[in-house]
Amino acid sequence: MGQSVSEGVESLLAARGYGYRLLHRVFGADPAPDLVSLAEDPAFLNLLALCSESEGDAFARLGAVVSGLGTDDDAVAALKSEHTVLFVGPGKLAAPPWESMYVGQEGRLFQESTLAVRYAYAEFGFRPVEYKKVADDHLALMMDFMARMAAKSLDAFTCGNRDELGRTLAGQRSFIDEHLLNWVPRYAEDVAGARVSAFYESFANAAVGFFRIDREVIGEVQEALALSDGAA
Repeated sequence: MGQSVSEGVESLLAARGYGYRLLHRVFGADPAPDLVSLAEDPAFLNLLALCSESEGDAFARLGAVVSGLGTDDDAVAALKSEHTVLFVGPGKLAAPPWESMYVGQEGRLFQESTLAVRYAYAEFGFRPVEYKKVADDHLALMMDFMARMAAKSLDAFTCGNRDELGRTLAGQRSFIDEHLLNWVPRYAEDVAGARVSAFYESFANAAVGFFRIDREVIGEVQEALALSDGAA
């Protein structure tokens, strides 16, 4: 693999890792000042530029929403209130962030799909925090898994471990198909219908676009590796 191609692959692998870490942060924790200042983060701006090439509308909207956020304590407090509405309650959540609520017998947690997610985690040695106490198929846990998998792929690439790189990339592409794109688009629609501002709606829509892009990126990296192996 030529140096320029190698650098391009490494850059893509690093960017996708950042994307999943950011989504884990957005959907998995109370908002903090770092979220309302994303417009000043070079890594975030780079991600917007990369993703806008194929999912322009979703990421243009995300960029506009983030740029329009205040950076004071009131902005953080407003997002914390919305986070509570979406992820904590009280009452029935307008947009439940679990795969099992959208597949199988809709409206129920801990179904066969939850176990399938658990098995996918276990295949790569991932055990969520609060294992067996919380549903494995929460969107934030899935983003944590994908972020860690992206890190595994990047490490394998930089170490020249082609077998591990191929294994982890294949696992991630399967996870996107089987456990993300099968329900997150509907989840994003539910977030849009919830009584919250555009912050979480824009991130949910951008997440769907990011999964589609990442699926293609993984395919491109796999193709580049195959071509490199053939030329060796």
